[in-house]
Amino acid sequence: LYLLTQAASFMAILFTFFGVLTFLFAREDYRQIGKPREKMFWFFQHISRMCGSYIAAFTAFVVVNNGRMLPAGTPQWVYLAGWILPSLVGGVLIGRTIRHYKQKFSGNAVTNPLISH
Repeated sequence: LYLLTQAASFMAILFTFFGVLTFLFAREDYRQIGKPREKMFWFFQHISRMCGSYIAAFTAFVVVNNGRMLPAGTPQWVYLAGWILPSLVGGVLIGRTIRHYKQKFSGNAVTNPLISH
């Protein structure tokens, strides 16, 4: 909280974003302990975790190479976007893909997980 109120900076925003994201994932995992699982739970969990690891690898690539690819004097928000945007875009795509497969397994299939109907 101190970083956000007294020293609002690139790192404060970054730590807050990933801290909240980690907390939400941990809370959801905790809620799932001991509860009856939905049909194909393992499949949806596998999609989430595998795509999440891809997002992490992609984010690492972007962050490491941003300094090499972007010109000097690039605003800090561009670097911050390199940290956060892959998670946001990837999260939306994971959600849409899981929704597609849930509909497909329930008999209400859509043709493309990236195009809503």
